[in-house]
Amino acid sequence: MTQPILGNFDPTLLKKKPHFRTEVMEASRATDSNIDVNIYKYDEMLSRGFRLMHNQNVEITSSSRRIALPAISITRKAKKTIFNNFTSVCQIMKRDPEHVKQYICTEQNTDASIDGSGGLVITGRLQQTTIEKYITQYVHFYVKCPVCGSMDTKLEKNNRLLFIVCNQCTAQRSVQQIRGGFKANTTKRSKRQ
Repeated sequence: MTQPILGNFDPTLLKKKPHFRTEVMEASRATDSNIDVNIYKYDEMLSRGFRLMHNQNVEITSSSRRIALPAISITRKAKKTIFNNFTSVCQIMKRDPEHVKQYICTEQNTDASIDGSGGLVITGRLQQTTIEKYITQYVHFYVKCPVCGSMDTKLEKNNRLLFIVCNQCTAQRSVQQIRGGFKANTTKRSKRQ
């Protein structure tokens, strides 16, 4: 009998070196089976995060990002609309009533005045939804902080520019000045001279 030249070589039995990834996977499976892993739900992790944040810094979590404006009270008399609780809305927003009045007058392109009881008398008949829309726009442009969304802000004038300054995150952003639109001069020429 002849002996094979290569010894005990069998081509069907190819021995491969185990791949690195399989070794790592097997090692991690062995260690994972020994560790008790708790899988948290999103709501649990979120509430835990807020609880820890509140314990470490109460000021961050207690600050309100929204302001609760009272319902707008309007009465109409002849061709005028009276915004009854105008000054209380301005106090809640922490803004000067003259500035808010100027914004509403510019948006509506009418005249307005503040009466003795703190109401805004607007020339023209306006719907309540229209005034609510103007107040919402004013809050968006002149009250809400663009960085953190806080309503705890103030308006400051610096070098003829108007800045909104946040008291929470100390961010500053310039905002547009309120400018009136075109007003036609309707007086007679003889009286103007």
